[in-house]
Amino acid sequence: MRTVQYHPEARAEFLHEVEYYAGISPRLAEHYDRAVHAAETHAATTPKTWPKYKHKTRRVVDRQFKFSLAC
Repeated sequence: MRTVQYHPEARAEFLHEVEYYAGISPRLAEHYDRAVHAAETHAATTPKTWPKYKHKTRRVVDRQFKFSLAC
C-alpha cells in the first residue's frame, strides 16, 4: 500500500472543510472525515483503477462531498 501525503495547501483546505462542516454539525464533520479517509485508502490501495488526471496522476472523486484526491 502506498503512503498518502498531502501538499501543505491541500492539508489546510481539508482542515478548513472539517471546521466548516463541524459548524453545521459535528456528525457531518465526522462523515466528511470518514469520506476523505476512505478516498485516501482507495487511492493508496488501488491507484491504477482511477481515471488518469493531470501530471501523470490519477483522480479519486467523492460525489457526496464533491471533492477529489490526486494519486
